[in-house]
Amino acid sequence: MRERGQRRDDPGPRSGGRPGGSDLTDAARVLRPAIEAALAVAREGLTADPQVVPPAGLARYLGFKKLSVPVLQAITRVVDGDDEFRERVAATVDEATVGRAGVLWLGRPDGWDGELDELIVEQAAHAADRADARSEKDARRRLASAKAAADRANESARAATAKVEQMRAELASERSRRATAEQSVADLEADVAHEREARADLEQRLRQADERAAKLGAEVDTARAELADHLAAEATRGPGDLQRFHEAVHAVARRAAALADEMRALEESTVVGPDDDLDRVAASRRPGVDPPPSSERREPVPLPPGLRDDAVDVVDHLLRAPGMLLLVDGYNVSMVGWPDVPVREQRRRLLIALEEKALRTAAPIEVVFDGVQVEASGVRGRARPLVRVRFSPPGVEADDVVLDMVAQLPPHRPVTVASSDKRVREGARALGANLLHSRQLVAALRP
Repeated sequence: MRERGQRRDDPGPRSGGRPGGSDLTDAARVLRPAIEAALAVAREGLTADPQVVPPAGLARYLGFKKLSVPVLQAITRVVDGDDEFRERVAATVDEATVGRAGVLWLGRPDGWDGELDELIVEQAAHAADRADARSEKDARRRLASAKAAADRANESARAATAKVEQMRAELASERSRRATAEQSVADLEADVAHEREARADLEQRLRQADERAAKLGAEVDTARAELADHLAAEATRGPGDLQRFHEAVHAVARRAAALADEMRALEESTVVGPDDDLDRVAASRRPGVDPPPSSERREPVPLPPGLRDDAVDVVDHLLRAPGMLLLVDGYNVSMVGWPDVPVREQRRRLLIALEEKALRTAAPIEVVFDGVQVEASGVRGRARPLVRVRFSPPGVEADDVVLDMVAQLPPHRPVTVASSDKRVREGARALGANLLHSRQLVAALRP
């Protein structure tokens, strides 16, 4: 152990002149307060009167504001090499200002170097522990941050996977809907093509029927004229010509029968839908019962622009519409047309007029009268007449029968109702039927 103020005579200046046997870097950090005090004493000496010049190796560091570890090491070597200056610094400090290590290094009492080494080692260990604690804390923080980032990434991945699955499901659903829609379009296109073909065929048949009906009507008129001529001639002829007259009448009758057969065939070729629709409706109809529900609704047949719905020409326009059925409120119409004759005669005249209209338009006509069935005078017996007569059941008005027939017929079949009764007209309008006033139909029936 050397005396105070003397350096130890070890080989070399003790590992480069560091105090004790400790690492110089650790020593510089522990002695920082004492080194800073030495710089302060050196600066004060320069301003003192008289001036005290600091050690030559210390002057270059007096202006430094930041002391790095290499600078601290350099100053430590300078102070270590100047005992006078070091003792002057020691006289200005105490343990409170520079710590125990600084007091030992500057004052250098007996055994100072061993105690200083212990302090340096202890401080280095504490510094290492603090560094390790900081490193561990930093590592834990980084680990927690990485774990949180991994959790977020996993959650994002799960969300992305769920989104992808949802999009795949939506894509599959969209493809299914598209395939269904394409199939529906194809079916609709096929239906439209079929309907167009059917409509074209029907229009051609109707044109042919119109031409044939016009021709047959002309032949009926010719036959009637011939019969009238024979009747007129009979009035001027003698009994000897009676045989020739009967032969002429029979010839006209045979011709009329042939015309009737042709008209019946014409009717069968132009009626749209099952011929027994009306019979099925009449058999299943229960007056006063609501019609069965249907997703379809009958729509009235549109009228041409400029044609008023109360015009007489509307009658023939509607009756010539494809598949049209005319339902007639019997007594409501007959009492408008022939109010001054008995009821039986009203029925007879109405049915004759309707049959002539049916022959000219090829439209089926259904007439409903109130009351039990009576003799349908004036209606010619045919297997399938265009004009059919029905009588309402006991206790049921013809109005109810007409409305029930409209309701029970298929929605695709057009229907025209002839009546001036407000209840019948409002009910038929609500069911999508076309309407004719009784006076309108009567005007169209008269020649």
